[in-house]
Amino acid sequence: MAGKMAGLMAGFGHYTHAVVRGVPASLAKEALRSSQAEVDLAGARSEHEAYVQVLGTRLGLEVVELPADESLPDCVFVEDAAVVCGDTALITRPGAESRRRESLPFVHTACRYYRLDGLLRSSDRPRSWRSAEKTIKLDYLEEVKVVTRFP
Repeated sequence: MAGKMAGLMAGFGHYTHAVVRGVPASLAKEALRSSQAEVDLAGARSEHEAYVQVLGTRLGLEVVELPADESLPDCVFVEDAAVVCGDTALITRPGAESRRRESLPFVHTACRYYRLDGLLRSSDRPRSWRSAEKTIKLDYLEEVKVVTRFP
């Protein structure tokens, strides 16, 4: 793949932005992982830098870089904190207590670009992967009907 692309096409739409987060030193000793193999921190940071370069330079995405947080060793794994599909972003609440604060920077970052006006409860999950029609509360005050069509 030569040159710069004008964004990235994928199964769920056209990507224009990528959110990344720095690699904290705490990743080496405190991150949750199934293997107890030692983490090469310098190698991880080098790979992360190359990844950010590919996102911005080769794929043409606007890269939003959030700083590493030493108190959150797993914070570099941003794919666990948000799921984005088209113009909808779902900010997650990680299961591990030690990871719960990882999602907050995404909310603050998203507020700079978008109006955040929805709330998704577990009872709002789609009954079909083809379409979902649910009533959700916005800011706990008003109700709206949301219809989502899945590809």
